[in-house]
Amino acid sequence: MKLPMTRPGDEPVLTASQTAKMFGVAVQTVHQWVEKGLLEAWRTPGGHRRILKKSVLSLLEQRVGNSDKSSTPNPFHLLVVEDDARMAMTYKMHLKKWNFPMQVDSAASGVEALIQVAKRRPNMIITDLVMPDLDGFRMIKELRKDPEMQSIHLIVITILEARDIQARGGIPDDVMVLQKPVQFPWLKEIVRQQITLLEQAARKNDYQK
Repeated sequence: MKLPMTRPGDEPVLTASQTAKMFGVAVQTVHQWVEKGLLEAWRTPGGHRRILKKSVLSLLEQRVGNSDKSSTPNPFHLLVVEDDARMAMTYKMHLKKWNFPMQVDSAASGVEALIQVAKRRPNMIITDLVMPDLDGFRMIKELRKDPEMQSIHLIVITILEARDIQARGGIPDDVMVLQKPVQFPWLKEIVRQQITLLEQAARKNDYQK
């Protein structure tokens, strides 16, 4: 949808970033809503989107009232568990650059990760194995004990080789194991696939309603 180049009157407006924060989604998702006509917007001479505040509030009301769940889906939630600060920053840099519609949180240990999972169950966890306090082995074991956590897609990225992992008790067969250094193009496709599966499931649920 081609956006008008002039501001419609003196209506209060929001930036795409401000709108994204209100909904808890990525800026890219807001852009998609604008293109689909779900939000009323105009474009500045510099090419930036400005979204009418009244249309944002209207869509928020629809979301709260559950009248249009398909247009305001919950974002994909990814938790990165890594105790090395530099590695954690590398993850953050790459994940942000992908610009996927997802929320990314981080934890520096298995204990911190379990606390975060208890507050909000993520769709995917990327974790190291060798960490202080509670390592990745025990964290995964604790997660797999809880039936409500079975749907979490677990990916281990570690410097440990297969024989070392087995010597420490092993990990469940359904947990994907990748070796460090991280192959980010490969990881990007894995995350993309999981986001696509979540979106397909959401559309299927909406259709069945």
